[in-house]
Amino acid sequence: MVQQAVEGTSLQDSHPAMKAALSSLREIVSLQSKFSSSGGVTFQNAKALPRGGLSELPMPPMPAVVAALHRTKDHSQLNTSFIYCFRPIEDFTELCLRVYFTAGNFSQAAFIIVNAGLYYLFLECSFVAGDDATCNEYRAHAQLCQCNLETALTNLSLMLPHNYETIEALILGASYAIEASRASLAWLLNSTAVTIGQTLGFHRSPPSSSVTIEGSGKYDNRAVLFWCAYSLDKGLSVRLGYAPLIADDDITISTSTLDLMDNSWSEILHSWVSHATVQGRMYDQLYCAAALALPVSQRQARVPGLATEMRGMIVDALQMAAKARDSGHKDSTRPTRGAGEAFADECLQSAREAMEMHMLCLKMLDESSGVRGVYLHWAILYAPFVPFIVIFCHVIKWPNEADMQRLRDFIHSLQSSCATSEAITKLHQLCDVLYNVASSYIEAKAQQQTAAMGDDFDMYLSALGFAPLEHDEVLDSAAQSSEIEDWYSGNRHMMELLEQGLSQDNTSR
Repeated sequence: MVQQAVEGTSLQDSHPAMKAALSSLREIVSLQSKFSSSGGVTFQNAKALPRGGLSELPMPPMPAVVAALHRTKDHSQLNTSFIYCFRPIEDFTELCLRVYFTAGNFSQAAFIIVNAGLYYLFLECSFVAGDDATCNEYRAHAQLCQCNLETALTNLSLMLPHNYETIEALILGASYAIEASRASLAWLLNSTAVTIGQTLGFHRSPPSSSVTIEGSGKYDNRAVLFWCAYSLDKGLSVRLGYAPLIADDDITISTSTLDLMDNSWSEILHSWVSHATVQGRMYDQLYCAAALALPVSQRQARVPGLATEMRGMIVDALQMAAKARDSGHKDSTRPTRGAGEAFADECLQSAREAMEMHMLCLKMLDESSGVRGVYLHWAILYAPFVPFIVIFCHVIKWPNEADMQRLRDFIHSLQSSCATSEAITKLHQLCDVLYNVASSYIEAKAQQQTAAMGDDFDMYLSALGFAPLEHDEVLDSAAQSSEIEDWYSGNRHMMELLEQGLSQDNTSR
C-alpha cells in the first residue's frame, strides 16, 4: 500500500521540506518491515573469542581494580552499582580474584559478573575522578570491561549450569542489553534466567528450616534475583509484545523478603516490582491476543482501574511537577477531540504532564554524576516513552505551538546526553526525524501547496501505526480493535528501530 502511494504521487512539485519528511518516513517504514529479532542480539563492541577462551581476553590492571574497589568505601555514590544488590562488595572482590588468579578456572557466569560489575564501577569512578587524566583512565578500563562483557554474552553457551551465579550473570547481562538498546537480547537472557530460577524454585517460599542464603548477606539473595527477573519479565513483555513468562498466581514468595536489604536497593526494588505488576496486568488485560479480540467497550472498561494503580505510584511525583508549573499557564489552544483524532483528551493531558515531569527530573539530576544516563536508559528507553508519540500525533492533527515546544524540549534534553551511550544517541536521532517531519508537514499544510501530499503523509503514519486514517463513518468494534492493535504493534516496532538506527543521510535531512 505504501509503495503504491509513493509510485502514484508526483513529488517534484511538492514542498522541498515535505520531500525530505516523506523520505524519512519511507526509510522508517522500510526499516520496520526489514527488522528481525536476530538483528537485535548482536553487540557492537563484541570481539572474536580467542582460541583459549575467555581467559585470554585482556582485563584491566589488577592495581586499578583494587583502587576502584577501595574507592567504594570513600564515596557513597559508588554503592549505586547494580551488582551490590546481588552480593556484598566482599563477595564481588573474591569473585574478581577468582577470575584474575585461577588460570581460567572460572565459569562463563563469573566472567560476566566480574566484567559487568567492573564496567559499572569504573564508569562511576570516572564521574568522581579529580582530574581529566584519571577520568580518562577509568573510562578506558570501563571500555575494556564492556568489550569483554559483550564478547562473553555473545558467546554464551545454551547449556548453562542451573545455579545462583548463572542467574545473576544472565540478569546483569539483560540489564546491560537494555541500556545498550538491545531489548530482544535482554528478553532472551532474562527468559533464560526466569526458566532456571523457576526450575530451582526461586519463586516459591521454602520452609523456614530449609532456607539457604546465598552469599554472605543477611537477606535471601535468591529472592532478590527472582524479583529483579520478575520486573524485567513484565516490563519487556509490554516493550516487545510478548506474553510474560511468570504467572502472578504461581508466586508464593513475598516481596517482604526485600525489606531485609540494608541499603537503598530495598526501596528501589519494591518500586520496580509494583510497577512491573501493573505492566503485567496491562499486557494481559489490554494487549494480549485475547484482550484485542474483545469488543472495544469491554477493553475500555478495564482501563480506569489500571490507570488508577499506575497513577497511585507516581502521584507524589506529579504533585511535585504541579508545584513547579506556573499555575497560570494554559495551552494557547485546547481543541476538543475530533473525528479521526488518535488520542482522547485525558491521554493527551497525561502525556503533557509526563513531559513536564521528565523536564523536572532532569533539572534534579547532575549531568556529571552519571545518574542522568541511568534515568534516560531506564525511565525513557526501557519504558518506552510513549508521551512523545502521543504529542507528535496530536500536533499532526491539531498544530499547537505549545506542544511543538514540548517536543523540542524533549529532543534537547536527549541531545545533552548523547555522549552517554549509543542508545540515547539513536533515540535522539529518531525523535529529531519525527519532529522535523511534523514541522515540515505543518508548514506544508499551512501553505496549502497540495492535498495529495497530506494524503500520502497520513498513509505513512498509518503504516507506522501512529495515526488512523480518517473515516467518514463510525468504525465498528472490529475496526477499532484493529486500530488499537496496529498502534500497539507500530509503537513497538518503532522502538525496535533503536536496535539498528537510522542512516546518517536521512538524519541530516
